[in-house]
Amino acid sequence: MATAPVKRRQGKKPSYEGIDYRVRPAKHAERLMVVEAAGRLRFYDLPTYLYVGLGSIYFADFKLVSRQLGITSMINIEAVDDVARFEWNKPFNHIQMLYGTTTARLPDIDWTKHSIVWLDYDGQLTEDKLLDIEYLVRTAASGSMILLTLNVEKPSPQGMNAEVREADLVAALKDLVGAKRVRPETKAADLRGKQARSVYYHIVNDAIEAALEALNAVEQDPQKHRHWRQVMNFAYKDGALMVTIGGVIFEARHQAAFDAGLFNTLSFYRSDESAYSLQVPLLTMKEMSHLEHSTGGSPHDCNELPFLDPEERSRYLKLHRYLPKFVSFDF
Repeated sequence: MATAPVKRRQGKKPSYEGIDYRVRPAKHAERLMVVEAAGRLRFYDLPTYLYVGLGSIYFADFKLVSRQLGITSMINIEAVDDVARFEWNKPFNHIQMLYGTTTARLPDIDWTKHSIVWLDYDGQLTEDKLLDIEYLVRTAASGSMILLTLNVEKPSPQGMNAEVREADLVAALKDLVGAKRVRPETKAADLRGKQARSVYYHIVNDAIEAALEALNAVEQDPQKHRHWRQVMNFAYKDGALMVTIGGVIFEARHQAAFDAGLFNTLSFYRSDESAYSLQVPLLTMKEMSHLEHSTGGSPHDCNELPFLDPEERSRYLKLHRYLPKFVSFDF
């Protein structure tokens, strides 16, 4: 029987049709770092966790989480129409698919189960995304890890005239996230280039803190007050400039379990707005292999391959554990 053609939504095509997520080295490194950090969770046995993500048709994060952490309870949320393609590409039968936006589908999940949730968005920060993160910090079980990935290029709301948008970037940002969420001191110059990361970071952090403050204000038992502890803040550019902010939500009575994770000993640990830059140097396979075999000390002390910039050598040696080794074969 012939398969009916997929009816696609009008407008912008899905990102997985324009980007091959398998060959983004910074993203690959980020996934391995996220899984390493999640492996530090000491609240409950890791295989008992639920993983919720936005895996696209490649399901790369789901494969890592399942194989390295032993998690088999998994939910993938996708706002797409081509259901058949996603169902066919599922790497494991234990992945449950929910179709629709995260804002619509997150409330359908049982959040009494401790979770690792990665809202790996490819678009810019919007009011809906902030509502998602607020919902999770209020609702996810104590001992859960929550991550949010965003495009942090200058604000570009759909439907806003390009000339108007460029003339007033602050107005464009307010159109995306809501005027009340933008700090009064924000200027247009703050939203161009790398400095925009700071603006987006504070909007996200302010939303988390406000949600927790409101929740804790009505909880009479101090031991059940919720805390957010950031442990990751990545910045990278495999195309657009992206950031990932990740941390752990837990009740005060579980402070010892959080401390036992020793997250602050991770080489990429970040508890504030200073991001860990996933800037991958462009080296040959031979250069990478030589650097890895020739030094066991600090990346800053490596003097091998003097024709390379010292900063390139240092960046590679700090990241090499997490970088892919891609090789092309001709058959």
